[in-house]
Amino acid sequence: MIPEAEFAHAIRMQQREYPHTPYGRAMRWWHQSPPTCLLVQLWAAQLMSMQYIWAETKRSKRSFAIGLFTVWLVVFFVGLLENSVSSRRSSL
Repeated sequence: MIPEAEFAHAIRMQQREYPHTPYGRAMRWWHQSPPTCLLVQLWAAQLMSMQYIWAETKRSKRSFAIGLFTVWLVVFFVGLLENSVSSRRSSL
């Protein structure tokens, strides 16, 4: 896993060289070390997604609770339905 300081330094260096690209991604860096570049890009995307989800959850707790309950309810009933169908198959 890439330490945060190394990640932040890599992003800053790429943004200086290529300020017009998102996260400072550049083809030159890709050709130098493809696995590192890919890991940094994936880590940056995951970090941005998690920050967005966390901010939205803190901002609208009621909406998050409703969404979580809805997902739980759907999973519960689908599991219940699947269990009843599979138990009928085994009894036949």
